[in-house]
Amino acid sequence: AVLDGNTIRDNVASTVSYGSGGGISLMLDSTAILDGDVVEGNIGATADDGWGGGLYVNGSQATLQNTVVRGNTASAAGTGLGGGLDLYIGAATLRGIVVNGNVASTAGWGAGGGLHIGLSHLELTGSRIAGNVASTKDSGFGGGMYLSSSDAMLSDNEVRDNIASGAADGNGGGLYLWQSRITLERNTIISNTATISPTASGQGGGLWMAYGSTFTMTNNLVTWNRAASQGSGLWVFGDPSYPSAGRLLHTTIADNGILTPTGGLDSGQGLYARNQVTLSSTNTIIAGNAGVGITATAGSIIKLEATLWYANGADTGGAATPITGTITIYGDPAFVDPSSGDYNLGPSSAA
Repeated sequence: AVLDGNTIRDNVASTVSYGSGGGISLMLDSTAILDGDVVEGNIGATADDGWGGGLYVNGSQATLQNTVVRGNTASAAGTGLGGGLDLYIGAATLRGIVVNGNVASTAGWGAGGGLHIGLSHLELTGSRIAGNVASTKDSGFGGGMYLSSSDAMLSDNEVRDNIASGAADGNGGGLYLWQSRITLERNTIISNTATISPTASGQGGGLWMAYGSTFTMTNNLVTWNRAASQGSGLWVFGDPSYPSAGRLLHTTIADNGILTPTGGLDSGQGLYARNQVTLSSTNTIIAGNAGVGITATAGSIIKLEATLWYANGADTGGAATPITGTITIYGDPAFVDPSSGDYNLGPSSAA
């Protein structure tokens, strides 16, 4: 199927039971291309669990380009997966799309406010994932995107203003990875929140990665993200059976902190590594994080090479003190205009 310039609006997959694909459902080795379409206001299920408020892709392939997926809800009554799109045992190529204002669940726990990816392959390029919520009422996982046992390539995207949970515990305001592999190049991960409840637990405001997940981040910006408990910028966890590992190259982690009851920034970490995590970093800027730049617990191995530190509450913390490489710089990175999100380096930068 090829859909070119169509609008799929205000449809409901099921009003009596569980439902999948409020707008579009691709099943059993189907293939579809959406070009210049709008998928909005659709609901997977209004009486039970739901998957894929806008689109549901199962065992199939989808290509979306120049398409808007907005205001969709996976479930209005129970568990919801993929407010905008749910991809399971399939593949998706998304180019120049906008995934905005979608909700996985407005009643139960939810995963993947914008996108839910399970046992699949995803390529996301030149797109905007913004203002999505995993759950407005219960625990939420992956406000912008949730990946489970999948692999993904994300390049030149903006992941912004997403929320994992609006009322309870939340993990991964922007991105959530469970036993997945991801490559991130030239992305901006900005102003995402694990939970907006000041009394709930929140981990990984920008990114949450755990249980055997591996990642490579090159030329990314992680800023203004918030988490109520740990890892306002990034939270990485591993255990002996499923250790996690990551590589940071030319990445800036700046101005991350938690949301207090008064709405301000209090404390939080730019990066939090817990238990069996191996992390290496080259040419990285860690600056302006409200609490600690990098916190690493016992069992984690942190290797830093060519790091610029500036104006963090503290540069390092935790039982596994990060290992400083042969080049360590302390000084003002002189970002051009951080208040407006411009983190390019000015001519007086210490970097």
